[in-house]
Amino acid sequence: MDKNQTIAMVALVVAFVSLFSAFLYNPATVTDETEVFTVYFGLTDAEGNAINVTTAENTINALCESYDLGFTSYEAFGGYVSNGTFITNDTLVYMFALTDEDTIRSLANDVKTELNIDSVMFEKSLATISFI
Repeated sequence: MDKNQTIAMVALVVAFVSLFSAFLYNPATVTDETEVFTVYFGLTDAEGNAINVTTAENTINALCESYDLGFTSYEAFGGYVSNGTFITNDTLVYMFALTDEDTIRSLANDVKTELNIDSVMFEKSLATISFI
């Protein structure tokens, strides 16, 4: 076999492997509805004192990392009634997907304990997600 034939054989094998790989490649997507969880952490402690947003964010982010959870978060402002008193406060909102409800509830309980948070609201919804 001469040099040109060897190069042609290598090229043919590479082309075959490339085509075969293209047919087998299936990117990770979720096409069925999956649960998405949103947790609202009201930044008022059990004694009614404001919790520093940066401190709360650092604590929650570290707990998310310890649970190996990806998330999207943002800061909001909200209000609620507790024992007949209208309370407003800064709120950190965290959204989670590709996990289960027990994990998120466990995380939320850990956050409540770590920060002595009085108000945490949990929301579960169904969504179709994919990675582009």
